[in-house]
Amino acid sequence: MRPLEQLRDEPLIGEVAFMIAGDRKPRPLLFHAAANTAYFLTVDALRDFERSEAIGSGPFVVPAIAFWFLATESYLSTIYKAASEIEAATKAQMPTHGELRQTGKVVEKLVAIDEWVTEDTRPPAPRNRLQDFATFRNALFHDLTSFDKPRTQYAHTCFAPRAEKCNQADLFEAMRVSLEVFEFFRHLFAAADLMPSIQLGPVVEKVDTLAAEVLEPAFAEILAAKELTVQPAATERPKCAAELRIPLQVMIRHEGPMAATRPSGQPGLAVDRRQDGAVQARPIDDKLFQPPDYSRQQS
Repeated sequence: MRPLEQLRDEPLIGEVAFMIAGDRKPRPLLFHAAANTAYFLTVDALRDFERSEAIGSGPFVVPAIAFWFLATESYLSTIYKAASEIEAATKAQMPTHGELRQTGKVVEKLVAIDEWVTEDTRPPAPRNRLQDFATFRNALFHDLTSFDKPRTQYAHTCFAPRAEKCNQADLFEAMRVSLEVFEFFRHLFAAADLMPSIQLGPVVEKVDTLAAEVLEPAFAEILAAKELTVQPAATERPKCAAELRIPLQVMIRHEGPMAATRPSGQPGLAVDRRQDGAVQARPIDDKLFQPPDYSRQQS
């Protein structure tokens, strides 16, 4: 028996890292996993949306929005950290004479990287929409809702003025903002394509391609079947005006510790067996359903 906690320090299968040219030290590249989770949660949200007659967020919209933001923030943080190391190592190889602005905020990282590379103080293309996304995300995940506070009005996106009323339209707006940020710095490093790659079984494809090939048309088909519409997606995603001459290499680990897939020897998955048992232990008429119960039970 091996303690699961001890395996966290070992090289793990599927870990993704990057190396900067001339430096053989791998560094974590976390946006890959977050983008994959965001994609598949969006697929789950579409499945749930198609099956349900009720309008609302369902169980997958909010988690999917969370992971699109996480993927976007991690994407910018990865690039920002790489840029910081490059600046510290050698300024002679840079196409700019300025310094990388120090910041820990997601939108400011976008601006700082763009200014550092291009020597241009104009706001980069995705800035305003990313700021809207950050505001919406903060309202949703920090529960900034209030009875008397005015609704948040978004000038550059169509996010819900009341974040708690979000639905699939907000999920797709979140995805589209993320794709704009991914596209903006996609080719920032020489010979690298930083658009997140999605693992579909044995094959891999870029997330923007799958969004155009799978997610957007599926969403449109479901909306048409439900006689609903949403605001159309933007057709153009601008790119950063400059490219670093320094290459960045991305790698994924294919070896690591393994464990049996069915350690208990029981049929079916452990959580499914127990969840099915919990439902069967609480029988209810097929024509009824129970509302959430927040009343105190009398002992």
